[in-house]
Amino acid sequence: MAALAALNLGADFYVADVGVELDKGSMATAAEKLMSAIKQGAGGKPVGYTSFALPQYHPDFPFTVFSK
Repeated sequence: MAALAALNLGADFYVADVGVELDKGSMATAAEKLMSAIKQGAGGKPVGYTSFALPQYHPDFPFTVFSK
């Protein structure tokens, strides 16, 4: 996974650029697995995300999963 490779190479933090890939409804489980794997391998380093600027236009996006 590229995120873990970057962290293992010395990145101080990781920001996942998520958006249209997970804006299809029923993607909360996939988002949970993704963020869980990244956070587990991050070794305590900060992990965040960037996404849509206007959440009200993306009701199917699993914002709550990424905001944990």
